[in-house]
Amino acid sequence: MSSHLLDQQHIRSALEKEVSALYRKLIASRYFTKGQLEMILSETDSMIVKKFPNHYLLASFIFLDEISQLSIESGRYEENERRFLHFYEASIESLLTYLKENKEDSTSVIDLTLDFFMKRVHQHDTPWSYLLKPLYLLLTSNEKEYIYKQIMKQSLPVAQLGPKTRLVLSYIYLDQNQTDEALTIIRSLTHLQAVDFLPHFELLKQQNQWRIMNKWFQSLFNLQAHYGSLQTLHDEMNMRIFTNPTDQKEIWDRWLQAPHFTRFEALTQFASEQQKNEIAHYLLPKLKERLFLSEALITYARILIDFEHYDEAAHFFMTYEKEPFRLQKDKVKLLDLLSKKRPDYAKAIYHQFAVRLIEKKTRAHYEQAVVYIQELKQLYEQTKSIENFQRYLFMLRQKYKTYRAFIEELKKIG
Repeated sequence: MSSHLLDQQHIRSALEKEVSALYRKLIASRYFTKGQLEMILSETDSMIVKKFPNHYLLASFIFLDEISQLSIESGRYEENERRFLHFYEASIESLLTYLKENKEDSTSVIDLTLDFFMKRVHQHDTPWSYLLKPLYLLLTSNEKEYIYKQIMKQSLPVAQLGPKTRLVLSYIYLDQNQTDEALTIIRSLTHLQAVDFLPHFELLKQQNQWRIMNKWFQSLFNLQAHYGSLQTLHDEMNMRIFTNPTDQKEIWDRWLQAPHFTRFEALTQFASEQQKNEIAHYLLPKLKERLFLSEALITYARILIDFEHYDEAAHFFMTYEKEPFRLQKDKVKLLDLLSKKRPDYAKAIYHQFAVRLIEKKTRAHYEQAVVYIQELKQLYEQTKSIENFQRYLFMLRQKYKTYRAFIEELKKIG
């Protein structure tokens, strides 16, 4: 018998008492807080370090495996599934943290993970599929390829494996450019939701495999009208594949239901300047009809500025901004952007804001008016016309000389 197997037998026997005690604790408690789990793992970790200083990793894997086997053999896993999953997740997080801090042990962690994964691959409720995926994501391309080749050597009967295991294997195959094999595995799964495939589709996006993504959509969803959590990726894919604005109309009409500038950027990132202008031309009038929605309002103003509709942007601020006293952060950012691109338009807005606030005749409004006047000073300096600002300041002092509190606040302008 190999020394490795002897080590495993010795460690399993030596851990029997501690495994049994923790197992009883897991099935007896209704719920473990994060802090309680951390304490349990810390105590377990200290015990393993003390008992097996030369076999710490192996003992850690065996301890987790023994807990898992007890839960399955006793038939208590399903009724306590949430508790065991929380324990597995916390244990896996601890192992991954160890790997990040001890990269020299990566080979040992990989081989142990593969060893236990293969040993328990036909069981559906073990922690090893939960470990393999996040571990794989942490590794170098050479280490990922090694895992893929080791899995391929086993000629696994995929159809007989659990859903979680099949999802992990299909992701690894896809990452190794075995797209047809990955899709075959995915298609063998039933009762899964779109969110379960999300990592696969995000990987296809990362690989810039838009045509293959289209094939996956057609194969898995049979031209559905909506794709749930995959809808965003479906729209991005169509934007890449179908460049005709007419073909994209459905995408933008759906976007208009919940407009957001970040999403607009994502959808247009690969479009030509002409295509972007055509899209903006289509969206702006429709967004203008939705300015009662705060997100539509912000997005409308941002598109106006980015596509150099400065007249309309200035008109927007002076017409639709009813309360410049407490301007939303997003609008402040938009004004800053307009100030950089077209300070002349920004000046007109700040002039109007200042007057509207002064006329409110309260100290708080005066203070905010002076904030905008300070912004005006910077804009006049930026455009090398500070003399005009000084004349403006003189005019304010004359016009509002009876507004004592405002004149006091105005002295703060340097």
